[in-house]
Amino acid sequence: MNSGASRQRGLGGGDGGALEPVSGVLDALMAGLGGGVEGLGRIREAWGEIAGEQWRARTRPVAVSGDTLVVEVPDGATASLARYETRRFVSRVRAIVPEAAVAAVRVRVAPTSWTPET
Repeated sequence: MNSGASRQRGLGGGDGGALEPVSGVLDALMAGLGGGVEGLGRIREAWGEIAGEQWRARTRPVAVSGDTLVVEVPDGATASLARYETRRFVSRVRAIVPEAAVAAVRVRVAPTSWTPET
């Protein structure tokens, strides 16, 4: 039975509270991304210098989540080898792009195949 009182769902979260501006939500989200999109952009720009000659073509930075940089590689064998380099990647990112606030690197195999640059 409907008593005439309707309950708002969706945008207000159903609790009757005020809507929050999208910019505030996005700012909070980006703050939690350890440098966010801007930090990732700077890491990508400097990746050749960060990764070094041996790794720049076989790795690619794809995300920053919290304080962790996610780096993709084309296959499992490369992932196994790249995991030995994560400390060096972290120290290079800290030295070259300190605003990204990276404390760890996670290496993963790319979900779609790609051919490393030569």
